[in-house]
Amino acid sequence: MSKLESENGVRLNRRQALLSATAGVAALAGIGCSSGGGDKAARRGSAGSCSTPRWAVANTQYGKVRGYVEDGVLTFKGVPYGADTGGENRWLPAKPPAPWTDEHPALTYGPNCPQRLHDWSSSEQTFLQQWTDGWQSEDMLKVNIWTPSLTGKRPVMFYIHGGGFTFGSAYELASQDGAQLARHHDVVSVTVNHRLNHLGFLDVSSIGGPAYADSVNVGMTDLVAALRWVRDNIANFGGDPNSVMIYGQSGGGSKVTTLLGMPSAEGLFHRASAQSGGGGNPPGAEESREYAKRVLAELGVKNIAALQKMEWAKLNAAANAVAAKMNPPMGTGGPVPAPGTAKPRVGNGPTVDGRIITMRSFYDVAPEMSKNVPILFGSVSEEGNSMRSRPTEAEWLATLTKLYGEAKAKA
Repeated sequence: MSKLESENGVRLNRRQALLSATAGVAALAGIGCSSGGGDKAARRGSAGSCSTPRWAVANTQYGKVRGYVEDGVLTFKGVPYGADTGGENRWLPAKPPAPWTDEHPALTYGPNCPQRLHDWSSSEQTFLQQWTDGWQSEDMLKVNIWTPSLTGKRPVMFYIHGGGFTFGSAYELASQDGAQLARHHDVVSVTVNHRLNHLGFLDVSSIGGPAYADSVNVGMTDLVAALRWVRDNIANFGGDPNSVMIYGQSGGGSKVTTLLGMPSAEGLFHRASAQSGGGGNPPGAEESREYAKRVLAELGVKNIAALQKMEWAKLNAAANAVAAKMNPPMGTGGPVPAPGTAKPRVGNGPTVDGRIITMRSFYDVAPEMSKNVPILFGSVSEEGNSMRSRPTEAEWLATLTKLYGEAKAKA
């Protein structure tokens, strides 16, 4: 028995020892950690306080999750809403996570979908936005929750990250932390990770069979699974499952407008907002099947098991090479082409398969199913900036003139 144990007259188990060590480290760092005194204490948190009290535990349908309280906000990070999508689960619809019996430590963010990392060439932008790539794994079906209290019925704000449908995460930017929303606006804030790029949007049904019929859109059905998790569990975090707002920026805006037209998502949210994105022009099923056929040929793969074992980087390189040959050149900005005049781009993104996704929402037409959902459309100040290329004032004006004409460029 250690000196600490003998002085306290109790033998600590490993979990108790870890919690004691965590409190000690936080105290040394100048963060006041305490055991807390109940849910109401979350709202009374003092500036700079952080604790892992015994009452910071919420129930989910799969088991209890243990969070922490920081400056009066209860925080739960990396809460599973689906099982690991790697290995034999690649390209299958999200499966429920295995239930757990002990308290799940929801203290840190979960992994991000495998993706190409940033090159960090724009240090100013990285500094201003506090960008982080986090860590990567195919076990990425997690949500993060911030709430003022585990009781009550607050509106729920469900944030969907940007990055097209190719990269990004729920915590790449400091501004995606939901604590301030919960603290100052009395809402429950939720962010989500899901499958992206070729892990989320590749039709492998030709070699996988009927079980993989939805493989071309699992990146979007993951979001539906997360919204179902919110519907079934958010009341245990002080949220109202009948008052859910989905919102996203850039590619997240496109995910919002796609969800607004997805039959499986109907009724899972009640308000929506798309900022600097939305209304995309996804390909049809036939185009995506042809794309997948060429990707498989490029890889020389003829069975699903081999493809599920393949390293992501190899799959990504081959798929990008095929997409580059099939897709028209990328635009450089400016007015959006009229509907029906632009060729859809195959690759990283959803497909109008006629079943999971039945329309090009807000590109061809506004979806009838969401006509009673209040929607905000807008933009963010830094969307599409050119800080990365460090243009001079003259170069920036010349680019704007080419895209919009001299009068609008000067304005």
